[in-house]
Amino acid sequence: MRWWGRTATLALVALVAAWTSACATVNTAGAGRLAADGAEVARTSQAALAATMPGLERYVEGLYLVAPLTGRAPPSGPLLASIDQVSAAMAARAQVMAELARAYGSFAALAGYGAQDSVVTGLGALTGAINAYAARVTPGAAPVTPLAAGALGLAGREISGREQARMLAASSRALRERVERVRDLMRREVGLRTAVEEELVAGARNNVRALYRLHLLTPDALLAGQFDDYGLALDSARVAQFSAPAPPRQRAVPVRQRAALDSAVLAVVDRRAQRRLEAQRALVEAGVGSLDALVEAHRAFERGAPLTSAAIAEQLAIMRRYVEQLQPSSTPAASGGSKSP
Repeated sequence: MRWWGRTATLALVALVAAWTSACATVNTAGAGRLAADGAEVARTSQAALAATMPGLERYVEGLYLVAPLTGRAPPSGPLLASIDQVSAAMAARAQVMAELARAYGSFAALAGYGAQDSVVTGLGALTGAINAYAARVTPGAAPVTPLAAGALGLAGREISGREQARMLAASSRALRERVERVRDLMRREVGLRTAVEEELVAGARNNVRALYRLHLLTPDALLAGQFDDYGLALDSARVAQFSAPAPPRQRAVPVRQRAALDSAVLAVVDRRAQRRLEAQRALVEAGVGSLDALVEAHRAFERGAPLTSAAIAEQLAIMRRYVEQLQPSSTPAASGGSKSP
């Protein structure tokens, strides 16, 4: 029994010593990389939101404008309420990302020169933004508890390297917990967005189809984009003969050819609408993936493992690709056609 007791005591001492050593040797360079990655995730997420949020209001405006031209009813109250709910959630998430970027700036400052006071301030602002976001996505959910002033052991004084290491580890845990909360809220937001996004994309497509059939839209820009690489210019006047209505005796283009062009244009509209819906969903998935990768980077940092930005960079590259795809200028039709949300 004495041998077992002595062994257990030595093991406990070794465990405590290892934990203390790990706390004392947290890599400030790794903390700087983690801060940079976290800030980049936040900024890229802000860009993603900027690419999609304006489409919500533009779609509502389109419903009002197209209704009198097509005899359709204006947007219903339940539809407007759903769109407003999604819009409010996205606006709240945009604020979260702004505060997240600032919080990682404070984390970088702590790693660089021990600016411990700003970390609690940054985490406090982030916590408030997360709770506001949660209220939009899951009303009634328990809020994230704000940190007390001394919760991380931070004080406005000179700190040693050992103290700085402990503060970085504690700050990383607090940041990670908040990033996990944002990730979980984003997954819930997807449920709010799914039906609304389908309605938005389908509605925008139907608006384009209706206006095209009324000859209020022309396929000039759509066609012109097909020949830019060859140095050829589109004959807009000739295209107008295909697409504009005319009395039978004045028709320069057979009805069959005009009908074929109309069918082709509407098929392209449908394809672009579907691709836009897929891009919006993939963008949100990549956003969640970037937060997943960021959480894992925090865990690696906290256990003293080497950090790599590869997983985060992969998700951010996917996000940037879809942000570019969702920009109106990324398609040939953007220079003269309508823009879907």
